[in-house]
Amino acid sequence: MIKTTMRFSSLGVSLLLLSLVCLLTACGGTGASTVDAASTPAPKADATPAATNASHTSSAASQASVGLDVKAAGPFATIRMLDQLHGWALSKSAVFKTSDGGAHWTNVASSKPIIPGAVATFMDIDHAWIASVSSPEVSNTVDILRTSDGGQSWQHSSFTDDAVGVADPPKFVNPQTGWIEIINHGGPGAGNESAAIYGTKDGGQTWSKLVESGKGFGLPGFKTGISFKDTLNGWATGHDASNNALLYVTHDGGKSWRPQALPDLPGAIGTAETSVSFQTTPPVFFGNNGLLPVQVSGQIEANKPLHGTVLYITNDGGNTWFSYWKTQPATLSPFGSDNLYIVNPQHAWASDSQSGIIYGTVDGGKSWQKVSNSIGSIKAFSFVDNSNGWAITDKALWRTRDGARTWQQVS
Repeated sequence: MIKTTMRFSSLGVSLLLLSLVCLLTACGGTGASTVDAASTPAPKADATPAATNASHTSSAASQASVGLDVKAAGPFATIRMLDQLHGWALSKSAVFKTSDGGAHWTNVASSKPIIPGAVATFMDIDHAWIASVSSPEVSNTVDILRTSDGGQSWQHSSFTDDAVGVADPPKFVNPQTGWIEIINHGGPGAGNESAAIYGTKDGGQTWSKLVESGKGFGLPGFKTGISFKDTLNGWATGHDASNNALLYVTHDGGKSWRPQALPDLPGAIGTAETSVSFQTTPPVFFGNNGLLPVQVSGQIEANKPLHGTVLYITNDGGNTWFSYWKTQPATLSPFGSDNLYIVNPQHAWASDSQSGIIYGTVDGGKSWQKVSNSIGSIKAFSFVDNSNGWAITDKALWRTRDGARTWQQVS
């Protein structure tokens, strides 16, 4: 299951993709998560020496409250349901778990305060990571809270970089191996954003800088996140003012990256009036099958605005990507979205950022259908199968049991 989100323009594919959201079921990374394969590996770059880390453990025996109803616990910023009963949620100041489908929530926050703007990855009922940048104007310290016992205890680690933000939630492919992309001060120039990718092999206790902009990481523009299929193969995405779809790939666990082209982009062969830009978000994997959201905006013909999302598909672990757009124009969704949630290679949902109408696909993005009217401005989805899902709006938590056709407010 995966959610993808957009930080700079409308869409958000999660790719909470819960964002990533990190997903990590049979795959890997929003809000919740994601996560195999290889073409010829790019040359390996030497890893930067490990960053200075600090780590300590705090008990969550000092839980602030138990069994809060959803109105008292919320509003939530991130949600990740694991099945029809159990799940996690993050508010502006606390971490919660539910065991009754979201009606009641237990505060499992650590004694270290949750910083507003923090992003979370909930892998399973035991493992979670919460990342934030504390006082970027002062310390530029990246703080990461982690638990391996379902929130009964939390450990804290940190490293200092020229950080001003976290591009996406941490991405883990197993309880030990993960990565995080941070946004740095400055950058290579206007319209670009400097970034660095750190990795851990001990569950987040220590982090090492693998690459940074200008030193092994050439992805230009603004960053929208990373995802990994396994311990070696990962992708980084973003957008800029060019007519290129930005996609970089690593085959050595993030030590080196190279661009990967996407074929048959809308507007690739156009007219003098064609002006199209693209925004990619991290792909979502289910074994060797994956979906890569690409937001398209501009026009191919004069006076015919174009705005929507194409899902690129891989069946070989990300070695090659294709879309049906060239032969089936309906593959381009008729709406722009702030979020898109992919639960398996065939089923995904998204809400129109303008109208709030919810759309769905049952054929891997070949076509999109309106499935329900607006329930408000949706901040995040979480689905556990083709039928059962949850949605966060500004003021409420909603639940569907019929694939988003009808929604009931959780109370």
